[in-house]
Amino acid sequence: MIIRRKDWLKKRNADFINFLKNFEIEFPIHGLNLGYEQPEIDAIIAEIGTCETDFEDKNTKQIAAEAAVEKFNNTKKSLITTLRLNVPRIKSSPKYTEDIGKTLDIVGEEIVIDPDTMKPVLKVKMLAGKPEIKWVKDYSEGVNIYSRRGDETEFTFLARDTVSPYVDNRPNLETGKPEDREYYAFYIFEDKEEGLESDTVKITVK
Repeated sequence: MIIRRKDWLKKRNADFINFLKNFEIEFPIHGLNLGYEQPEIDAIIAEIGTCETDFEDKNTKQIAAEAAVEKFNNTKKSLITTLRLNVPRIKSSPKYTEDIGKTLDIVGEEIVIDPDTMKPVLKVKMLAGKPEIKWVKDYSEGVNIYSRRGDETEFTFLARDTVSPYVDNRPNLETGKPEDREYYAFYIFEDKEEGLESDTVKITVK
């Protein structure tokens, strides 16, 4: 039998700080007996104190940074709402020109879209006991989702969804019996199904 010891040095910061708190209490008690001079002990304890102070400072600044990020995100969200309301007003003015729009940088870049080649990518996972189907809207109006479950032999239309994700709230065909569910989708452009069929995704609902 071979016995190995784990490294005594704690890897997680919280564990390391707990180690330091214990060490700064116990080391001065035993240091002189272990051959250390008092100035050496004092220097080590001072360095421990600096590390603990810096740890607290890090935590304080991290909390402040998180609060600042949340404040900015809320301000940005509110401002985007304001801009979304006002840009159409600007563009509807009789004095508005394309040059003014470009100067204000409120003219979207033209993008050529070929609906015939666009293909949705579906991802499915269980959320609170229900299949959640995520997809990227891209430049489409939404997707038509088709499904097959349990012993069904054919896919049938499930829903048109314009905002991802879609949650399949249907109960199982047989209560208490797990069933497999499969999904695929097509993009919608100008209220019509266009492009390529997505790959089929599958999940088991218990």
